Amino acid sequence: MRPESIEFHNGLPVRAFVRAGNQYPYHWHDALEIVQVLGGSVSIGMGDDDIILREGGIAITNMGEIHRMTGDGEDEILFVHIDAAFCRSVLPDRYLFLYCCSTYHEAQAPEKYGVLKDYIARLIAMLVADRRSADH
Repeated sequence: MRPESIEFHNGLPVRAFVRAGNQYPYHWHDALEIVQVLGGSVSIGMGDDDIILREGGIAITNMGEIHRMTGDGEDEILFVHIDAAFCRSVLPDRYLFLYCCSTYHEAQAPEKYGVLKDYIARLIAMLVADRRSADH
């Protein structure tokens, strides 16, 4: 196992990218990680749980939480990292731990997962717009 260093750029406390799952060994980082499967399916190991996320599925890995990912390379995954210092500034006097996994909870709260996915789509649109304006 190894810690992963997450770098944020342009003064933004968030970064996002899309890639295939393949094999990503157990690791942790000091950033909140949102994983959304855009195509295919992946297995995410968090703690003692192995979770299968299918297309449209979403899960959050908390800061410092050990996790891994296994895919077949045919999948497409959106990763969103949010800086820990930003998270702590939003909730300064609280222990921050989010439990969010569509595999387990979306059927009971589809409207909440719909709102979350909408917020993520808006965030990605803003990041793309910011990147485009920085390139010009």
